[in-house]
Amino acid sequence: MNKDQILSVKNLSKNFGGLRAIDNLSFSVKKGEIFSIIGPNGAGKSTLFNLITGFIAPTEGEIIFEGEDIAGLKPYQVARKKVGRTFQLTTLFFQNTVLENLIIGQQVTREAGYLQSMFGWKKRKEHYQQAIKRAQELAEFVGLSNYCNTAAALLPHGAQKQLSIGMVLAGDPDLILLDEPVGGMSMDEIDVVINLIKNIRKTNITVCLIEHKMSVVMNISDRILALNYGVKMAEDIPEVVCRNEQVIKSYLGDKYVVAS
Repeated sequence: MNKDQILSVKNLSKNFGGLRAIDNLSFSVKKGEIFSIIGPNGAGKSTLFNLITGFIAPTEGEIIFEGEDIAGLKPYQVARKKVGRTFQLTTLFFQNTVLENLIIGQQVTREAGYLQSMFGWKKRKEHYQQAIKRAQELAEFVGLSNYCNTAAALLPHGAQKQLSIGMVLAGDPDLILLDEPVGGMSMDEIDVVINLIKNIRKTNITVCLIEHKMSVVMNISDRILALNYGVKMAEDIPEVVCRNEQVIKSYLGDKYVVAS
């Protein structure tokens, strides 16, 4: 694996009965980049995320993260390797406050259970105080410092998306996978999340995202992977992908072609 790569997918396939959702797919994600995955509905984008994060096991192929094959690991094992993800449908603890959600998010990559219960009350109190401090820092980073004591259910849709990203960041990932991070948002909300994604990259976290809004993809991506029926159509910088005839025909349309 190339030392500048954080993720390398090799000859990955996934069959669901007679359906081949991912078909002999190979690509790589470089450390520190924003890497977008595009394609029409049914292209295999969410299936790919589910394979990388352990929610389903591949039929064949390798998923190499930081030099280690993580294919077939359970989701909690992948999370502890420092791979985090969001989902299309926001998954929050809606009755809990923003701060409480960000504290819960910190538990994802921690070993829990018997060993943790052995700590004395002073140690537990110290850990909790550290968790509160970290949650406050995350709330500010994702733009929710004014909502710390607000229940997640009462947040506007865009703020809920920001909180879901904050919960993933609470696990201190090296790679974060964002599944349609601006879905259903207003233009103002989209601008906030675009800036948040750019700021995440500035903290040396690699970002991989699925997104249908091409204005967003073209604005923030270093490179793009285009899929159709689980097959790679293109993998390159935005200016090259948007000129690819196969991508234009199956997904983009002529209006996305960049003038020479």
